[in-house]
Amino acid sequence: MMKKSVILFVLIGILLAGTASAAPYTSYMLDRDGWYRYSPSLYEPSHVLNIDVSGVTDLFIGADDTLYIPRLGSNGGEVLVVSPDGELLRTVGQGTLKRPNGVFVDDEGTIYVADPTLFEVLVFSADGELVRRISRPQSPLMSAKSPFVPLKVVVDLQKNMYILSEGNVDGMIQLDENGEFLGYFGANTSVASFIKTLQNLFYTEDMMNLFVRNIPPSMSNLAIDKDGLVYATTKGDTAEPLKKINIAGKNLFPDHLTYLFDEPSTLSLESVTVDQYGNVFTVSGETGLIFLLDSLGDIVGIFGARSYLPGEMGISMNPVGIAVNSQQTVYLADKGLGTIQVYAPTPYMRLIFSGLDLYRQGKYLEAEPIWQQVRNRNTSIALTNRALGLARLKEEDYAAALDYFHLANDKAHYADAFWELRQAFIMRHSTTAIALAAALVLLRTILNIIGKKTRAFDGIRRFKARYKATAFHRQVALCGRVLRKPADTLYDVRNSGVLSPVTALALPVLAVGMLIAAAYLTGFQFNPVNVQNTWAYSPVRTVVTYAVIGALFVLSNFLVASIREGRGRFVDVFNGTMVSLLPIIALYPIYMALSNVLSLQEVFVLDFFRVFIFLWMGLLILIMTMQIHDYDFGEAVLSLVLTVLTMVVIFVVTIVIFILAREGVAFFRSIFEEVFRRVQ
Repeated sequence: MMKKSVILFVLIGILLAGTASAAPYTSYMLDRDGWYRYSPSLYEPSHVLNIDVSGVTDLFIGADDTLYIPRLGSNGGEVLVVSPDGELLRTVGQGTLKRPNGVFVDDEGTIYVADPTLFEVLVFSADGELVRRISRPQSPLMSAKSPFVPLKVVVDLQKNMYILSEGNVDGMIQLDENGEFLGYFGANTSVASFIKTLQNLFYTEDMMNLFVRNIPPSMSNLAIDKDGLVYATTKGDTAEPLKKINIAGKNLFPDHLTYLFDEPSTLSLESVTVDQYGNVFTVSGETGLIFLLDSLGDIVGIFGARSYLPGEMGISMNPVGIAVNSQQTVYLADKGLGTIQVYAPTPYMRLIFSGLDLYRQGKYLEAEPIWQQVRNRNTSIALTNRALGLARLKEEDYAAALDYFHLANDKAHYADAFWELRQAFIMRHSTTAIALAAALVLLRTILNIIGKKTRAFDGIRRFKARYKATAFHRQVALCGRVLRKPADTLYDVRNSGVLSPVTALALPVLAVGMLIAAAYLTGFQFNPVNVQNTWAYSPVRTVVTYAVIGALFVLSNFLVASIREGRGRFVDVFNGTMVSLLPIIALYPIYMALSNVLSLQEVFVLDFFRVFIFLWMGLLILIMTMQIHDYDFGEAVLSLVLTVLTMVVIFVVTIVIFILAREGVAFFRSIFEEVFRRVQ
């Protein structure tokens, strides 16, 4: 739910920004939970280049900070070569280019232009002379169905070209310096819906041909860094809107961007660029947001906004290209406004860049004073706390590092600091622990001898005897016997009524209580829940969820058994199901305790323990079905399968009835309102 407010946050930010900073938008950084947090201004609009770039299609900044701007003018296509301060130096390709859509310039000044109308990539010298044309390669390795309509192009240090072709879903077309086909690179994958997955499983090929093919979306823009790694953006329904692609064609970036949005299509990344330090800038054509990511793909900050009408400087209308110069000044090409807007980093952003540069080099201690200054202005930012934690970790101040990593929600580094603290604790207290254990064993031995030789503990023995005669002890003992001898005990539950109604009702309360307690008491390294985030977790929602699941199971199991000649009554099914929750009640306290003493490197122990708990519970449910309904093993398994299917059917029917009822109420309300209006 919290990720569903992206556009709302942007609109609120635009309204509030006028009083917050010189920028007509609000800057954001992300906290430990991925929440937007208002940030001191990261970038502020500096000026608009005094040059006509109407029809602009892309933007590139060379090594000397010269701008290269492809555009479609009144006299055809051309590439404007512009100085950093906006002075037109020359034009390239005038009279030759038809519709230049992408441009790239290598370190030698050679200009590569993708022109989809000419179906070519045109190569110009640094002086603007046409050197050669690269058209569709004549290679049997290239699919005849694969179009060659160049939209974007980048070139690596070996002069290999990566070409983004319109309508090509096989990935980038990779050509060598001479235009020979090398292969496809970095193809997108399609996102299959649940319905599509079922169709693939059960439909024949002829049946599938009747449907629209699930084709992955094409990429929208490219960039390349100084190490030759290619970056690609993709608009539309994709799980990877921004990729950093290694030589094997694999994406190195995490999915942090898709985590922020309900639908990937909402992101709609239009362009991408990389600075000399590996920081990545990408702009959303849908929202006008500019995302800044570090070299690992973690989001550093967000700024910018979009309007559908021309507005203040800094607000984009139809961004089509983004580039950054050596001073980390951002240039944004806007086709709707026909301008190049310039954004300058604020002193706060320059602090962050300084910290990121040292962070990237592993100089955590040198970066610590910088990150402290950043943190003084915004304490909740995950990146800042992670960097400070690494500095403390390197200084062997593990307790402070632990606190910083907790604030950053960085469980991997938290585990490193925790391991060191635990080792120090064990070394410091191991002798004391051994001595204490030996003393307890000795004390127990002495007390046993005293108990046998004297009558000192007769009062305790009488109390134990009276306790064992109580109904409460009998119910506790019954629960213990379920765990040791489940078949015999469940048989007694059905035939002898040994389980009291109070116990049957108390067991689900205790089980759900354990699950809620686990959300609060499980160790940070192993806890997927942040209880402070009420959007993500609510105890009430947990109670309702498990209550509904439990009620559906009991009802469905009883209905299935009624049809399939099961002997159990409804109360027997309820009692047996509740008894099957005992592994959670008995073992979850141990699980929570272990989670607070184990390190992330020992996660397999906890994973095994948790799987064991639920497998044991599943085994008890299977035995319950066999004993309560007098089924053999095969009948019990079939009954449980039918129970699950019945639960799904009941749930779906309930949802449908709810939707129809809501629509019916709305319909009759509209009729009543219309009649009331007419009567008046």
